[in-house]
Amino acid sequence: MNSIEAIRTRASIKKFTDQPVSKDLIEQCLDVAVWAPNHRMTEPWRFCVLIEESRDRLIEIIASQLKSAGHHESHFVNQLVTSLTNSVETDRLKNKIKSSPVLIVVYSLPGNNPVVTKENFAASCAAIQNLLLAAHHFGLGTIWRTAEYYDGPKVKEFLGIPEQAEFAGAIHMGYSNQSQTERKRTSYAKVTNWL
Repeated sequence: MNSIEAIRTRASIKKFTDQPVSKDLIEQCLDVAVWAPNHRMTEPWRFCVLIEESRDRLIEIIASQLKSAGHHESHFVNQLVTSLTNSVETDRLKNKIKSSPVLIVVYSLPGNNPVVTKENFAASCAAIQNLLLAAHHFGLGTIWRTAEYYDGPKVKEFLGIPEQAEFAGAIHMGYSNQSQTERKRTSYAKVTNWL
């Protein structure tokens, strides 16, 4: 598969089989990820790979963190904190985090000023795109998810991430268990200005 084909055929996968993904395959994807473009060569990306029981521990920590956090500016987090008292919602959180055999949480380290911090975040997102394309190349399915609870101090401490790092995405990875649907994109012509 060439790079253009990989970009056009990669799709977000929401349903995965239970088949484990080999450590070697995960490492090959991560090795491709770190070749992302990176102004100033700060290499700000940090990856946390969770498999098997480590995902259960992450769920416990997220639930604990949300319940002890109190009021949040985010309506989503307030809803989640309230709903975690409901076992159905707790099960939903578990099902989401454990929806794939592999979960890779990606963070971006801050720079020494706001401009470098922004550049670092962009580079970390480019690393995620490389990771998604590498996984697709190797026959794996992925989905890039975001959720505010990955930015919490207890989660970062558990994952061994500096508190000032910024959450960039949670990548679910595994073998697809869903049929491929046709993807559509707005033509570049409608979103491009030629000057």
